[in-house]
Amino acid sequence: MSQSATPTQSEFVVEEFDTSVTEETTTQLAHEIEEIVRSLRRAIDDDDLIEDLLRNPSRVLREADSVERSDPEPLTQQVLIEPLFDALNYPPLSLEAGDLSDQRGQQADYAASLNEYADIDSNRLLIEAEPINKRLDQSKHGLDQVKDWLEKDEIG
Repeated sequence: MSQSATPTQSEFVVEEFDTSVTEETTTQLAHEIEEIVRSLRRAIDDDDLIEDLLRNPSRVLREADSVERSDPEPLTQQVLIEPLFDALNYPPLSLEAGDLSDQRGQQADYAASLNEYADIDSNRLLIEAEPINKRLDQSKHGLDQVKDWLEKDEIG
């Protein structure tokens, strides 16, 4: 890739990846990403705001940004995270792995079973969702939640 053709941070350039993924699969994923963007446009009816959210890491999705004034974390899950998991053919995920925290809202948002992988010594992969561009180092959010889970013996 030439210096002048360097993509911006949020651009997806297939040629930059050394992969054995077929062109058909790449095209299918591109279509799925286009559908995710269409869903985002339905949820946030302002293209300038969407552009800002996707290109400006300091611009965090807020309730007031969405058409229906939706909570930003579930909106991010429904419009971006879950469709991306589907597009990547992830197996079905458990929602809210609540046994990892004594407090409501501190549990993992998703848990994926790892039981079929003999070379992995954990039973599940925990996934924490946050709104688009939310800082992950805020108290009791993101990384704080993950650290709390890792301190518990029953993660598996």
